[in-house]
Amino acid sequence: MNRLFDQLNLRPQERRLVMLAMVVLFLVINLWLVFPRFDDWRELRQKLSTAQETYERRAAEVAKLPQYKAKLEQLQSEGQFIPPEDQSTSLMEIISREAALANISLSKIAPGGGGPIPNNPFFEEQRVTLNGVAAEGDLVNFLRNLGNHPALLRVRDMTLKPDASGSKLAVDLTIAGNYPKKAGPRPKPGFRTPTNLPQS
Repeated sequence: MNRLFDQLNLRPQERRLVMLAMVVLFLVINLWLVFPRFDDWRELRQKLSTAQETYERRAAEVAKLPQYKAKLEQLQSEGQFIPPEDQSTSLMEIISREAALANISLSKIAPGGGGPIPNNPFFEEQRVTLNGVAAEGDLVNFLRNLGNHPALLRVRDMTLKPDASGSKLAVDLTIAGNYPKKAGPRPKPGFRTPTNLPQS
């Protein structure tokens, strides 16, 4: 440093000014470029920790994939599959039987449509509309028995009004039932699942 000052022929006062300017320049560069980056290492470690936790959580779920597949197969095998062409007939038989047990006299029972359920790949829906006359307690028993039925029956629409005699209720109901879809084709041997994909 002294050689540089000697080559520049700087007097002691000028040397002090140059040193002071260099210190100020050093501090400005540090304040501008270095100090703002001090938190980068902490943020990087935090991101790394979050990524590690996410990886471990997802790896644990991937490890459970065989259990999920076994549970899915068990649930699919437990459901009684009824062909789509027989579903509305089966639903009408169930409703007629439950109505007879609850002492509800039906004047009309007819299929009310059905088809796939949005966002549900495992079940499809069938509907039945019916009209009848029932006492209040009998209607409650009928609806409770439908709700407890294994075919997942539920009332989609109901209209009640007094009948001509005024002692019973005239009932208009739309009842829906969920039926499991037939299981799709099984994957062929050699099909790659997420657990046996090549590691990158």
